[in-house]
Amino acid sequence: MDYKQIKQTLETCELVAPATRPGLLFSSSQTNAIRLRTQNIRVNGESGEEALLDQIRRNAEKIMAEPAFELSQENVMTHAHAFDTVADAAFLLDEDEWHGWAKKEMKRFYTVESWRFPLHSDGGYGNGPDSLADHVMTNIAASMAWAHELGGDTFSESETADLAAAVYNRCLAQFHFSMRDRKAWWSQADKETNWKIMCAGEAGFATCAFFEHYSDSRELLWYAARGVLETLDQVSAEGDWYEGISYWYTTLYMGLRFALALRNITQGEVDLFQHDALKRTGDFALMASTPGGTTYNFNDNHADLPPFSAQAILLIAQETGRFDWLKTARQFASNNTTWLALENPDLPETVPVKTNVFFQTTGIATMRSDWESDASFVGFKAGKSQVSHGHLDANSFVFEAGGKQLLIDEGTWPYAGQIGFHEFDGPRWNFDALATIGHNSILVDGQGQASEEDLEATILSVDGEANWQRIVGDAAAVYPGLLSKFIRTIILVDRDILVVHDSIICDGERHVEWLMHYAGDVKSEGPQSIITNGDTSLVVTPLLPDRINGWRVTDATRTSTYHCHDVMREVNPSIRYRSFSPFRKAGEFEFLFAMRVNGDPLGSEWDFTCD
Repeated sequence: MDYKQIKQTLETCELVAPATRPGLLFSSSQTNAIRLRTQNIRVNGESGEEALLDQIRRNAEKIMAEPAFELSQENVMTHAHAFDTVADAAFLLDEDEWHGWAKKEMKRFYTVESWRFPLHSDGGYGNGPDSLADHVMTNIAASMAWAHELGGDTFSESETADLAAAVYNRCLAQFHFSMRDRKAWWSQADKETNWKIMCAGEAGFATCAFFEHYSDSRELLWYAARGVLETLDQVSAEGDWYEGISYWYTTLYMGLRFALALRNITQGEVDLFQHDALKRTGDFALMASTPGGTTYNFNDNHADLPPFSAQAILLIAQETGRFDWLKTARQFASNNTTWLALENPDLPETVPVKTNVFFQTTGIATMRSDWESDASFVGFKAGKSQVSHGHLDANSFVFEAGGKQLLIDEGTWPYAGQIGFHEFDGPRWNFDALATIGHNSILVDGQGQASEEDLEATILSVDGEANWQRIVGDAAAVYPGLLSKFIRTIILVDRDILVVHDSIICDGERHVEWLMHYAGDVKSEGPQSIITNGDTSLVVTPLLPDRINGWRVTDATRTSTYHCHDVMREVNPSIRYRSFSPFRKAGEFEFLFAMRVNGDPLGSEWDFTCD
């Protein structure tokens, strides 16, 4: 997009605040319709299906009933959700008194001198002095702007002015300083990080809410728009983003929420939705979402998409007319005020055409049998590990069938920045879910993959025909000094057969262990391993290596204990896996596993001979 033209337009166009609030994302005239929509929505609750409004009421009342706690710079990040959650409930349930509770809670944040997260002040994040902005500041500012929007005329002019001042003094002044001279690490023109679109989008949205109170509002809007556009410029040709699904779409929504508000206050003069990246980036969510309603959670990503992610996919689907993306967005419908206001339920979903894809930037490939909700799905990873939120997971894969996860990625673990969670030169790989031991790959002499920045695995091919599909990856490079070959081939046949073949050549004689992380339960039936998750099973039959010289099956659970800096308490995450290994060291290995969904526990389907 033309940066110069956008900058000039923002310098000269008329900025128009909504006559009534809410008005930044949708018109206040939609209020009754939104509330009516909620009355017929039922959702899954703790004790079964329940009315959405009952769930919203209970969650808000639980938050408001919690005893008061002392706010500090260390915990503002974890508690900022409380006031906007209650404000959302107050809007949907028409409870003005609850807006009063949200306002009081927001005012308590005014007493905290800085909203900057302390860990973001150290050298590990490269942020420098406290005069620079971080995403915690901008996230809080945007949450306050949204709670103010939902509160409408329950805010007096003086309360709005005080809120605008607090947002400026604790966020927007620092954002202006960070962006004007590109002082912050994330503000650099060529910096490829979701921090940029997050900080720019959130600060921009807060500016849209209170622009009448700021003398530098046009500059703030320009810097926010520039940050969003520079991030969109870096979206790959295939539409993927290297940090992964939930990181990308959650922060993309922050940019898009600002874009929507900006388009409204400029009366359509500035429309960031015209960026070409938005016409393709939905494919990443579409192809990495699973039939059973999760996503391929490689890197530090969760399998369930948070509300912001679903709202981002919804927006780009509707803005670009890509109604095949609606399927994914609706899989993760959030049913909050924003979702209910923005979604057009009359738009029909269209069935996608492709069943496999290779995203080169992230180094992932996916394939599925079809687009039904009980289809089979494979996610595969072979790319760079030394990227933000990356794992040592080359040649790892996941498998889902019948709507159930069967072979899994252990996902992310609770953050512990104070003990090296984000330090890629070593401490990060002491967290099991991040290391190779947390993935469906291999260990060589008990060691996982190396983390050096110049090492990279590659996906060699993704192909298939009507009833079969195949992914081939090469991960030898990430086992330097241990392997000279590690080619993994995965073949999906129809819905019920998965074949995994590994061809391995070692540097010298080595011991190799084949890792299998699973969902549900696992048991043995002769040589077969039977994974059962709900009403779906996977019978795993090892065909190679020959077990005549000794074969070991290991069931392991590893539990760690440390202090999580997000929730400010001790956590005890664990991984669980079954592994397979020959007794003897060797210079070459060939592993072949035949897997069948709901197959014969005795493995009688397979007639295997090795020439």
